[in-house]
Amino acid sequence: MKRAILLITLSSVTGVAYANGGINNIQGMGSITYAGRHVTAQDKQQAFQKAEQNAVIRYYAEKGDSSTANFSSVQQAVMNNLPNYVLGTSVISQVEHKSLHMYQISLQVQLNTSLLDNALRSASSVGQSPGYKKTQIGFFFVARQIASAKDFSTRRYQRTDTGFQQNLAGGKTNVGEESQNINGGSIGVGSKDRRTEDFSDHTSQTVVSGGSQLRQNTKYKYRLITAQSIKSIFTGDFAQAGFSLVSASQVASRSDNLININEIKNEYRLGRDIKPKTRDDMIKGMQLVQIPYLAIGSMRVGLPITDLNTGLKEITVTVDATMYNVESRFATVIAAVGPEQFSGLGPTQGIALTNAIKNAANKTALDMVSRLNEQSVN
Repeated sequence: MKRAILLITLSSVTGVAYANGGINNIQGMGSITYAGRHVTAQDKQQAFQKAEQNAVIRYYAEKGDSSTANFSSVQQAVMNNLPNYVLGTSVISQVEHKSLHMYQISLQVQLNTSLLDNALRSASSVGQSPGYKKTQIGFFFVARQIASAKDFSTRRYQRTDTGFQQNLAGGKTNVGEESQNINGGSIGVGSKDRRTEDFSDHTSQTVVSGGSQLRQNTKYKYRLITAQSIKSIFTGDFAQAGFSLVSASQVASRSDNLININEIKNEYRLGRDIKPKTRDDMIKGMQLVQIPYLAIGSMRVGLPITDLNTGLKEITVTVDATMYNVESRFATVIAAVGPEQFSGLGPTQGIALTNAIKNAANKTALDMVSRLNEQSVN
């Protein structure tokens, strides 16, 4: 087990330096059954190697179905050269079930995921094609940060309905009587007058109030970030897999004004995606110059925070990306990534941002290449 002790030391020395720089810590488990009365050092070493191999398999499995499907073509080569991909290990637990003659070990394995990703990209069906035969892919990606946020107060609409009702009722009676009596030379006059008046008044008023409220989402405006690493990473990753990236700016001058780079950038400044018409024009522009595929997307940079474990700055990048097959009249989506988040660490905000963008670009490119391989695109 001397090798294990050496690897643990290496892990403790290099863990922070390589944080989010193409290195991942993945758990792996291995078990063996032994024939003798006790587990031997050779048995333990065999279980140890199985745990390392299991960590590699888990890494590809966590990346999704497309990576797992392509891993089968390079699995044997990776396992035969495992020391090239394992940077360090630490033992989490060891259990010996004597009654079952079974030994189990669980490891924390530090993997060089940059090399593992390269191995997967080399599995591309066009990875060995000469440059002039490589499939071309139109490409447009931007990175952006929030420049301003506009909040809206809640709008309140109120309504009051007033009802008024009055009932009047009354009655009036006048009764008059006169009499005259002539008797013995004398005249007597009499009269009676009786009046009756009844009157009632009822008034009622009803008030009903109501209304509604309108809330609006915060509107963001973004500023675009100049990140040369985005294009270079995508170009390198796709080239290694046998594809040739052609930037949208190169196609724009040959697209009969269908592709307007400034318009595309302005739309990304205002929202998560470009307008459907703008996207359709980009597709038509690619069709005009006979480029069969188009990859477009954006990286939204979050606000920096401090990682509690390391004290380093951490920045998260959210990726939205889509790849279209534009060979036929109507484009079809053949790969979509996101929204998916990737993070980067660094002693300064600038370094953390660079690491986050590199990590996001690498993982996104790998995922898209895997999807292309999955569909036997060449």
